[in-house]
Amino acid sequence: MTPDRRGTDVRRNTILELKAEQFNEDWCSACDALAEAYKRMTDPKHYAVVDVRKWAPASSMLVTLAALLDHMKRKKGAHASNYKKLDEWYWATVFANRYNEGVNTNTLSDYQRMVEWFNDETKVPDFIRKFNVASVDLHVESQSSAIYRGVISLVVRAGAKDFKTGKEPALEPSKVQDDHVFPRKIFKTDVVLNRTLISTNQEKSDAVPSEYFKALVTINTKDGLLDVLRTHLIDVSGLDALLANDLTKFLDAREKRIREVIGELVPHRISPSAPDDENIQ
Repeated sequence: MTPDRRGTDVRRNTILELKAEQFNEDWCSACDALAEAYKRMTDPKHYAVVDVRKWAPASSMLVTLAALLDHMKRKKGAHASNYKKLDEWYWATVFANRYNEGVNTNTLSDYQRMVEWFNDETKVPDFIRKFNVASVDLHVESQSSAIYRGVISLVVRAGAKDFKTGKEPALEPSKVQDDHVFPRKIFKTDVVLNRTLISTNQEKSDAVPSEYFKALVTINTKDGLLDVLRTHLIDVSGLDALLANDLTKFLDAREKRIREVIGELVPHRISPSAPDDENIQ
């Protein structure tokens, strides 16, 4: 049951105390809304979660997302401007790691504040307005981190084309691999800035970047390879670092590019350089 239908949070005790009136109707509507939220979360053009069980930044976000989609549908608010606001809620929540704690509280509170924003352009929620791109920890290593998973979703959303062929990858849960760009065996780093999603690792294996990517330049030209790498959020500075086996410069270049993308996804933030203590979690 979403918070929208009964105006409550989603704690177990609250759900067990729900009144029976219109329960079947509300339950069916909630299920439909959850299905729609799942569809949006897994759509490569939206939140780009390849496998919800493995890659969802926070599975509990499905509840809030479902409630907001249901509200937009029922209140005839399913239009472009509200979808953009919904997207800002999603990405700001992911990269501020807001659902790490206090999930039940955030579910109802987020719903209420987002509905206010849907109805009034001036009511931008504080956690969006004060979201600080510079404070996002892009050096996380844990695959269970919301930020780590959010970065992987950004790569999928960007296209994540096959390094060698330049073709769209087969992003099926059983076929994709979370791969090191600079091989871990040699360069000893697991940070998400050194990771991307690919269809196969058989040819790349543990080859150093200069060896592997110089061969691809010969096949595709530098500009052709750069077009592919951009779908992994690697720009020309990142490619130059790959060709020089310079891990530090590569991480710096990719961090800069990923922060740019995150900033573009949350345009209603006040400033990209706000102090860390202003970033509401």
